[in-house]
Amino acid sequence: MLGKIRKGIEDPSKVFYFLVRTVEDYRIERSPSVIEGYSKKGPNTRGRALVFFLTDPFYYFECSPRFQLHQNKWQAIELANCVSRLGYTVDIYPIGNDPPSDVDKYDLVLGRGDNYHRAVERSDPKAIYFGTGQSMPTLREKERERLLNLEERRGIKLPPERSREHRGTPKSYENVIALGDERTAQTYRELVPDASSIYPIRLNYQPDFSPTIEGKDFDEARRSFVWFGGSGLVLKGLDLALEAFEGLEGVDLYVCGPVANNEEFAEHYHYLLYETDNIYTMDWVQVDSREFTEIMSEAGYLLYPSASDGFPSGSTAACMHAGLVPVLSSEIVHDTDRWGFTLDDVSVSGIRSQVRRCAELDPKSLRTMSRAALEKAQSDFTRRAYSADLEDALRQIVCD
Repeated sequence: MLGKIRKGIEDPSKVFYFLVRTVEDYRIERSPSVIEGYSKKGPNTRGRALVFFLTDPFYYFECSPRFQLHQNKWQAIELANCVSRLGYTVDIYPIGNDPPSDVDKYDLVLGRGDNYHRAVERSDPKAIYFGTGQSMPTLREKERERLLNLEERRGIKLPPERSREHRGTPKSYENVIALGDERTAQTYRELVPDASSIYPIRLNYQPDFSPTIEGKDFDEARRSFVWFGGSGLVLKGLDLALEAFEGLEGVDLYVCGPVANNEEFAEHYHYLLYETDNIYTMDWVQVDSREFTEIMSEAGYLLYPSASDGFPSGSTAACMHAGLVPVLSSEIVHDTDRWGFTLDDVSVSGIRSQVRRCAELDPKSLRTMSRAALEKAQSDFTRRAYSADLEDALRQIVCD
């Protein structure tokens, strides 16, 4: 520990956050993984609720840098708080934990994952599935299609990354709260008998950086694009983006994502990832890092041709909060209005054509769209918006 502190002493904030994480790890290791009897405030008027989601964030400090790792950290806490504010005493189980044996005692079961499904099957409470993107059958099918398309184009057969993380999906849901827009909600229609029982809610995002629009050189920025995403590289279209930029002069692509985690993908695309003049592979970039700020200050667009995501994904929200104009597939968003571009042709040639059009956009027009993207993010992709939508959806479900 002392060696790490000495290395980071030039940057006091790194020392502080290292100490915060160390204490948090200590608290997590010595605390129960299941949190029982959680009650934020208010009387217990509706009974007891069982929530399957995350429990580690409840042991974080408010200043924890881990809240910037993924929006689901704060999301999990606010989910339990909202349920509690509606009059439930809440028991919170990690997604990977087996359901309690006495699941019949619960008046409400809410969450996601295979053990949520098992809990609902064992009893008959009011049940709410918490979808953090498009439905699992949609994700499975979209990933299968993208992998098959890759095999046909390049002769390489890769295993699925995202759909293998989930073993099963029930035939139907009683209620669904889904992070995303109406396009996200549509993917649950075949799983929910009553379409009015699907509630799309806005994503929470809390930027730990300042917008970089003011002073940006949009004449240069219109030629710089960012692919920013997590696991599921083929599902999220990184292969298509790389191929589209191959040999494309006058434009640059910054790749920000866990490429090294998929060795087969990285090996197959090694030349494009690491030996191509106009493609810069950064691997994973933290949104609270200097590197992220520098990339956002140089780039004009987020290129994200994903086949299955809630809108917005966390990476999309982060880039829009930084003023990047999103270029998104029509598979994940219906209308980008005046703040982005929609890819109807999500092919190598289709992406290449759209990139050329974006690079030729008048800098003043790009500045206007950048401002609109930022305003959209500041209005809709916030913790306040998430809390308001979540509480409204829960009230409609449990108070009817």
